[in-house]
Amino acid sequence: MASFDDSAIQMEPDIPFTPGIEHIRAGIAPAFADTSWHLTWEPTMAFASTAGDLGYTLGTWKSTRTAANGAERVSTGKYVTIWRKQADGSWRVVFDGGSTDTTPKIPGAITAP
Repeated sequence: MASFDDSAIQMEPDIPFTPGIEHIRAGIAPAFADTSWHLTWEPTMAFASTAGDLGYTLGTWKSTRTAANGAERVSTGKYVTIWRKQADGSWRVVFDGGSTDTTPKIPGAITAP
């Protein structure tokens, strides 16, 4: 949460945009309260504006939940995060969103070899 700008927007599948840090915090609190849940992500690309005040990262994520019987439920996906440089030189997230890997794929979509 420390990386989010106060006016940040989060986009998750199947729910409306979540505007503002307090709404984002309330929306993700149940997931972080679940001690069986683990989230990892890996940036694979990063870009910055010529002015050096706006940038974005693209990458992959993995979510794992462990049931009481020990079975794991794993989801994977992709994300994009837009960052804005602050007056103090720090960077804050102004937009965060992603998609879950699912099948079937979009007709005509490019697939990895």
